[in-house]
Amino acid sequence: MLFNKLFTRYLPLSAAIFSVSFTSHFAWANNDNWLSERWTFQEAQQALRDNQLEKFNQLENQLKDYPIQHYLRYFYLRDRLETISPEEMQDFLTRYADSPITEILRRSWLQHLAKKADWQNYLKAYIPQNSPALSCHYLHARLETKTDVSGIIEPALALWLIGQSQVSECDPVFNYLNQQKAITTEHRQRRFELALAENEFKLAAWLAKSLGASQQKLLSEWQAMQKSPAEQLAVVNFPDNALYRQLLVDGIKRLARTQAGAAYSHWQMIRKKYAFSPQQVAEINAELAVRAAWQELSEAEQWLNQLSSDEREERVLRTHLQWLLRSQNWSGLLQLFPQLPKSAQEEAVWRYWQARSHEALGQLELAHSIYRDLATERSYYGFLSADKVNLPYAFHEKVLTLTDEQQKTLLKTRGIIEARELLLIGMSADARREWNAAMDQLNDPHLIAAAGLLANQWGWHDRGIVAMAKAAYYDVLMVRFPTPYYDMVLTYASGHDLPYAWVYAIMRQESAFQTDARSAANALGLMQLLPATANEVAKRHAIHLEGESSILNPDINIQLGTGYLRHLLNRFDGSFILSTVAYNAGPSRAIRWREQFGCLATDVFIELIPFQETRHYVQNIMAYQPIFEYRLLSNPSAVPRLNLHQILIRTDCA
Repeated sequence: MLFNKLFTRYLPLSAAIFSVSFTSHFAWANNDNWLSERWTFQEAQQALRDNQLEKFNQLENQLKDYPIQHYLRYFYLRDRLETISPEEMQDFLTRYADSPITEILRRSWLQHLAKKADWQNYLKAYIPQNSPALSCHYLHARLETKTDVSGIIEPALALWLIGQSQVSECDPVFNYLNQQKAITTEHRQRRFELALAENEFKLAAWLAKSLGASQQKLLSEWQAMQKSPAEQLAVVNFPDNALYRQLLVDGIKRLARTQAGAAYSHWQMIRKKYAFSPQQVAEINAELAVRAAWQELSEAEQWLNQLSSDEREERVLRTHLQWLLRSQNWSGLLQLFPQLPKSAQEEAVWRYWQARSHEALGQLELAHSIYRDLATERSYYGFLSADKVNLPYAFHEKVLTLTDEQQKTLLKTRGIIEARELLLIGMSADARREWNAAMDQLNDPHLIAAAGLLANQWGWHDRGIVAMAKAAYYDVLMVRFPTPYYDMVLTYASGHDLPYAWVYAIMRQESAFQTDARSAANALGLMQLLPATANEVAKRHAIHLEGESSILNPDINIQLGTGYLRHLLNRFDGSFILSTVAYNAGPSRAIRWREQFGCLATDVFIELIPFQETRHYVQNIMAYQPIFEYRLLSNPSAVPRLNLHQILIRTDCA
């Protein structure tokens, strides 16, 4: 069965079994003792927003036994830094020292105190911070209050001695270092070298002024090498010292990004003239081989084969595999296998391609033996191998139950109690922070897994997934691959003629079912839609949006996400593989890679995807689909097969 026609037949499902709305996840919450306190808490929040402080104080006092009452005081203090007393703040910081929100408030308070130059209270509130600005403020406070001044120089030098310009908050402390003549020529030289290594030329130029003409000359040569490496490497007459050797290494690597052949020629000329370290030699040899393969130079295979075992790090091995697959060099792949580190030989990816090589060369007994072994794994390569030898997919599901003792232990844990309450009143980000802090305190994997099961029962699926991974309970599929929002998925996937399992797989990979997920690129919600994409789909399907809040709504997000998947399927002639690639990397890259590798077998095509993130993304989606089919159908024998070896990415190949 071709993949483009997979996953379209489902056994009838009872809506009573699978229809689980977000509200019903929390139906249990209406039967406990804190229902009225939740309403009071939210009423107090509103009073605070309205600046009705007398009402706020009255409501806050009614919640003395409520686990998250201190959040109200946190909100009060956070929004009134200008008017509260240091004693009031210090009381909170001390009383709730173990709460995750305390450090957030402390940082805001420290910034406020530094702005006011209230150094005495800064010292009282300070504990060690990762922030250079706050750390420098602390040293400044010690200077201003004459507190342990003799111990300032060492930590101040550590803040100064970096390869980038430090934050301006450190200037008073650095001025003190200069006054004390604590910054030596050796310190300046070391920072100059660090700045060069990070291409921070403005900082390096400032330092070079105090280091003399030779360093200024080195800086100009470093800048020239960055600008035009080919020109600089053509005439090399540098002294043989560590800095110039590193300059040459950087120059060769920079040129190799676009002209690996030219970089190789220059390397052969200079490597004999300079005392490069073994590490530098290995670094350049590997870089040249990898870049040559990426640029599809004919010399790439020779350079890859010449690399020593020490030079075959992960990126090199991956590039060598892709090079051999691109040229269908199956015998070369088999020759490479014994040269791999033992750990790599045991990895599924290499075992699978070893089997594929044996199969391509007609060595079927060897191939099938490896396939049968891999088919016992619940993984991308395991499922592909099972298809090769017609074995059932291995799901290895284990059922986990939450014991009364475990539940009692967890529900007595302060962080979990607070996370639960925050979740129930809609403060999901704060709830996650409390939950994560509580998980960090648990050392027993059984209890962590039990917490994951509890989170799953609450409908908090992303925390359940994370907990099972942390506890290494990988076979609890009910928690790791849940099927929430089933009615929505059923409605919108059916409406767009999409396989439910595909939609669930993408949702699981994109957000792990975190409804308020927001990526660094501002992709939003369960299906991680960029606002521009969401608006485009909404316009196409006449869906009314009211900003980002609409996109984060699970119902709308799934509606938009499935609409976009259907758009991609139409664009890529029904290819689920290319549509999955496009969902992650964009349609233009999917088109480019289809033209480059589309005439190769589909498993080879996926392995040749240049972006590691996209390659793993597609492999995960392919692996998750059978698992969700199994979860939806509850019948392993009814799970449609991937059969990627029967699919063509392109149908116009000779």
